[in-house]
Amino acid sequence: MFSDLLTRGRAIFRAKPEAVAAPNAAYLSQNGATAPAPALGLVEKIKPAVVRGWVIDPDAKSSPIVEIVVNGRVVGRTVACQPKTINGETIHAGFARKLRGLWKFLGPKDTIEVRCAGRVLPIVDHGYRYRYAKAKKKSRMNELCGKLDQGFVFNKYGVLALSIQRDLAWQKGITTLFWELRDKLKQEFGVDLQVTYGTLLSAIRDGNFIGHDNDFDTCYISRHKTPKKVRAEFIRICEFLIDAGYQVKVKKSHTWVMVPGSDYKMDIFFSWFSATGEYQASYGYHGPEIKRSSAFFRMKEVKLGAYTVSAPEASEELLCHFYGPGWRVPDPGFSHYTATRKLGREFLLRPTQVSRLYWKQHYRDATKIPAESSFARFVRPQISPDALVVEFGCGNGRDALFFAREGLSVLGGDRCEEAIARGREAAAPFGERCTLQVVDAGKVEALATFLSQPQIEASKQAGREVVVYMRSFLHVIPQKYQDRIFKALVRQLGGAKLCVEFRTDKDRPVKKRYKGPYRRFMNASDFKSELAKKWGMKVQHFEQAAGWAVTSEEDPHLCRVIAVLPSAG
Repeated sequence: MFSDLLTRGRAIFRAKPEAVAAPNAAYLSQNGATAPAPALGLVEKIKPAVVRGWVIDPDAKSSPIVEIVVNGRVVGRTVACQPKTINGETIHAGFARKLRGLWKFLGPKDTIEVRCAGRVLPIVDHGYRYRYAKAKKKSRMNELCGKLDQGFVFNKYGVLALSIQRDLAWQKGITTLFWELRDKLKQEFGVDLQVTYGTLLSAIRDGNFIGHDNDFDTCYISRHKTPKKVRAEFIRICEFLIDAGYQVKVKKSHTWVMVPGSDYKMDIFFSWFSATGEYQASYGYHGPEIKRSSAFFRMKEVKLGAYTVSAPEASEELLCHFYGPGWRVPDPGFSHYTATRKLGREFLLRPTQVSRLYWKQHYRDATKIPAESSFARFVRPQISPDALVVEFGCGNGRDALFFAREGLSVLGGDRCEEAIARGREAAAPFGERCTLQVVDAGKVEALATFLSQPQIEASKQAGREVVVYMRSFLHVIPQKYQDRIFKALVRQLGGAKLCVEFRTDKDRPVKKRYKGPYRRFMNASDFKSELAKKWGMKVQHFEQAAGWAVTSEEDPHLCRVIAVLPSAG
């Protein structure tokens, strides 16, 4: 069977003939590998992103260990236990290891080998040794070896970092944070925070931290079963943590939680039982289904290095569910992003929900309101001296305050309470001339109320120009919200002037200053056509370019449009 698999593997991966021939004894002796024959396997890919392949060791009593070796020095290890399909037959012999922090240390003459049980594995298109073609500078392998000797490892993302088994300050800080958050979430929401995923694995299997890990995984079990209610509960927990002063970075399936100023983070996932009693967690699972039982709710303290953490009595059952029956085998190359992963995507947060929490955190932390945008300065000469500016997505009032200082009346709206609170403090000297309100413009009733404010009615009665101002707003809301808003504008503010600036689809590949919020990159020409054909607006100004909002971190590609809404009636 083994020789047959190797033969098929050669054909599948199209290796050069010399890349799959067995190395002779002289080669093995010269390179520190003394086994008489190669392991049955192949390195399919060796790139900065990942080293990947498969191997079968007929002499191994368990999953064979694979070593990545540079100039004879082992720089990383993993095991061959991942599912691998070869010519239609699935075997648990695949391996993968991320080492993206390695390549900056390599020089032109440094060589990489991949070994298993002392045997050298062939590398597709490279024989038995690989040299990094892009390495142009002098080798820094001595520096890397010094780091490895000090206890540094390549973590699960391939980043070189001090092993968390050696980082005693991190261990103390993260476990203190765990118990602190467990008490707070229990008191506020009645849920039990417990270790999960990799941290549960390290506690139950090893009784210690996993050296190549870089975070701390926790979760709670939701009291709800439907996607809407499970999401809503998680959002409330994230809001509570932000309000409590933590640094929170929310994702669709979990949130990072940090104490400001610290260098460690905790992941909080959410889990639930389906209507039929199956357990599911927000990052998915690879093993068999498991049913609800009281063991999920009975907590026990388990050792994690010199500390203790809280875990459910059903821990081993959970680990089999998360990772499959082979969870006891350490695998530094394990990834959740494989075909075996099962995930209840309908329970995950929507992009707009993640974005809303991002801005809540952003404006809570923003202690200073920046100067007006270049778009505000562009718009100012285009509007009447006595105009009323109605701003959507005003944030903390950055541009609203500018228009107020220019003598204009301003009505601003934003759904972020933290942003509006900051803006109101700064707008206080202007009195009623600069009014900022909490408004969720995606909701029909809230939108209608906002567009019926006394300032707007008074301006219309007096014949003053009404200007609808939207900067960096349209591209952070879904198309359906945009349609809802434009429909309301045409109905309630006929004849008003529309001034918008948004990120175009040409901005998609551009490096971003803020990486968290939802963005909808819009085609500028399609938008211009939509204004005229769908909404009956007359476009007075249209241009798109970069260079308008340059910072030290990005130069977005933007579109600026000034249009007039069709007159009512």
